Amino acid sequence: NKQEKNQNIEQEIINRHLVKSGKGRLFCLGPNSGRINFASQQQRALNLIWSLLKTEQIRPKFTRVAIIGAGVSGVTAAVALRGLRCPVEIFEKEDVLMPVQHATEHRFIHPMINRWPSDSAFSPTTSLPFLNWYVGRCSTVVGDIKKAFLELQKQNQNELKLHTNRLVKAFRFVHAPSEGIRLFDDNGSSVGEFDLVIVATGFGEESEKNLTGIETVSYWHNDNLPIIRSNRDI
Repeated sequence: NKQEKNQNIEQEIINRHLVKSGKGRLFCLGPNSGRINFASQQQRALNLIWSLLKTEQIRPKFTRVAIIGAGVSGVTAAVALRGLRCPVEIFEKEDVLMPVQHATEHRFIHPMINRWPSDSAFSPTTSLPFLNWYVGRCSTVVGDIKKAFLELQKQNQNELKLHTNRLVKAFRFVHAPSEGIRLFDDNGSSVGEFDLVIVATGFGEESEKNLTGIETVSYWHNDNLPIIRSNRDI
């Protein structure tokens, strides 16, 4: 029936992102997924939070959650969790949100490009309930998402905490004084203990060398090539 089908979908989503299970739970958003774009990452984040809520693995107001990585999926998951009134902390190793794409000027991104050739591919917006954005230059889209997130974070500073320049290097399941996952930074110091951890480091950066051994740059890195304006001789 419909209820059983929904339960199967919820568990499938959880299993897809589950890294390690114990009294504390560790999940990962990104690396094992197919579609690679901003909107798809946001949808994965929302689907995971929805599935965890439906299977009662998240208790609103009580489940302590850490998110490693302040990319688009990380900030989306954080806002969704805050909507459930869960205490959330985000750890980002760089000093800015969405560090990979925040300065990308030469890429134009579309929220529904992966849905082509369906009619929904022509929608200029994600139509998400929060952190929504419209088709545009990458740096503009990132700026809009960051602005919306920081406004929400400012309103919920005690429950939605952002730690930049904080690299999380290790975790350990703990059983006392409470059961959960303890995180450690690159100095070996504990940064907190949580009931649930979501690693939202995305797909990572491309290799600096391609298959032929030629050095390459990231898709998101501005190449600074001059714009060649067309004329009758070109």
